[in-house]
Amino acid sequence: MDVDQPGKAVHRVDELWFPDGNIIVQAGLAQYKVYRGTLRVARESSIFEDMLSIPQPPSPDIDLVDGYPVVVLPDAEIERWPDTSQRSPAELRSTMYTDVSVWGNKYAVDHLRRRALVHFTSQFRTTLEEWDSCAYRTNKANWAPAEIISWEAAPDNDASFLLKCIQVAREVEADWTMPMIFYFLTANFDVLGTRLFHGTIVNDVFVQISLGDQERLVTGGEKQRNASSDILHFLHSPPCATCTTRLQCLESISAAGRETAADLREVCCQSLDLWSHTKSEWASFRGICAACLKELKKQHMAARKKLWQDLPGIYGLQPWVELEKLKEEAIGDGLLT
Repeated sequence: MDVDQPGKAVHRVDELWFPDGNIIVQAGLAQYKVYRGTLRVARESSIFEDMLSIPQPPSPDIDLVDGYPVVVLPDAEIERWPDTSQRSPAELRSTMYTDVSVWGNKYAVDHLRRRALVHFTSQFRTTLEEWDSCAYRTNKANWAPAEIISWEAAPDNDASFLLKCIQVAREVEADWTMPMIFYFLTANFDVLGTRLFHGTIVNDVFVQISLGDQERLVTGGEKQRNASSDILHFLHSPPCATCTTRLQCLESISAAGRETAADLREVCCQSLDLWSHTKSEWASFRGICAACLKELKKQHMAARKKLWQDLPGIYGLQPWVELEKLKEEAIGDGLLT
């Protein structure tokens, strides 16, 4: 992951090469001449501060460029400076926050790590109630945190970014995000194809999930797909016990199932989205009595809740209650509610 492009020489990054800078930082093969005093992260990261503790004046053992000391970071150039001219704003925001979460973790900058994890977690929720109520919103001013997904998991409809997400989640130990990342990966199984196993390039960096996660995806993905039939079982239910128009309601239920059958085949992997309360499928029930409709919605929600509860176990992860504890320890309680 942290390997720079072969055949490239050490070079300056013009946008961050200040003539009157007093220290040179190198990431991969890229060098940046900046001001030691403005490296705010150094004041909040004991690890980074130690790296910048170069003797003044420089000792003979310290590398110099143009007479200034060089601090070499254990990071790849391409992870620090993607080609912004080819990226959408949503993709840039996603790239920035996934990288910041890694940097904050690596250099022990707690406030950066915490803020990035809140942003990262907004996409991968830990309760079904939050997942049902939140959405990606460009204008966030009028919405509560629980209602906001602050970034797009697959910018420009490129699901390859999910592979980066699972890699980041593993690296920063954000285990509570893993069930939903696996959920989305399974939902995009056909789209991603062999990239799920052989890796791919995301933001100029090669990413590949581990063999263990590949096995979890294959095994758990099959269970997730099978869960679709359980969530749609209500379409085969008889009228409720208090129904007074049984024949009419039975015909309504059968007709709704027939009308939506073709569409359901295409989205069977996205089990939690099938006939969810935000969808228009319920309008397919025409002439059904209120009691039967209420009972069908109850059955449908119960099946969705069961899948959600089972989701971590499906992918060999800790149960939600343990994942919630990890989340609260990492980012605090109430930041996403």
